[in-house]
Amino acid sequence: MRTLSLMLLVLVSGCSILDFDSCLYEVRATEASGQLLEGTSEVLYARVNIGEQRDYRPDKSMIWELRGTPLQGHVTSAVFRDAADDSKTLFTFPLTGAGLSTGSVTETGGANLNGFFEVIATGRGVVDVRTDVPGRESLRVTLAKTFQNDWFRPKCG
Repeated sequence: MRTLSLMLLVLVSGCSILDFDSCLYEVRATEASGQLLEGTSEVLYARVNIGEQRDYRPDKSMIWELRGTPLQGHVTSAVFRDAADDSKTLFTFPLTGAGLSTGSVTETGGANLNGFFEVIATGRGVVDVRTDVPGRESLRVTLAKTFQNDWFRPKCG
């Protein structure tokens, strides 16, 4: 009888009783992008994705892409800021040569990403780019949220 009860419990639970890391953590993510156009030509494009995990093995991550063919080889700096406080640079994007900048960082890898999710989620994210191109010395892309998924437990049934 005990064996039958245990088998019934496993079948009813969809085997999740044997999945030891089920429901241990929550995740959320948001993404925003924006571009500057000159006529119909793209001068600068920026996309930033922020992900967070809490409870079990907490971490935060950021993935980004900055591109702009007319600016290649002319960008001197690119930074992420909160439009509500322009005086602070939240993150300095490393310049990657052919493209302007692409990459990813995590908090467990040493990056401080505190508050980034809220900046993107509330529409306050901006990317400021400085160049040595006359007339384009200072460019700003306002990031518009394109995706958001609030806290959820991905392994809960």
